[in-house]
Amino acid sequence: MDATKAITELTATEQRIIKIKSDIDQFDELLKSVTSGYGDRDSLNEKYHNLILSTKDLSSHLAVIQK
Repeated sequence: MDATKAITELTATEQRIIKIKSDIDQFDELLKSVTSGYGDRDSLNEKYHNLILSTKDLSSHLAVIQK
């Protein structure tokens, strides 16, 4: 992998990590709302499922980069 491609991959990976952190923060706020009696559990479950999928995707991507 040449340097330009490596930098591009690292930048893309960094953006994915930033997005996942934002998703986790949003999930945390939604969780607080639901546990306080506000919000929708179905929405919470959907957000949790999407978060799991995005972290799984990132994990797979990082595994490929490391090879």
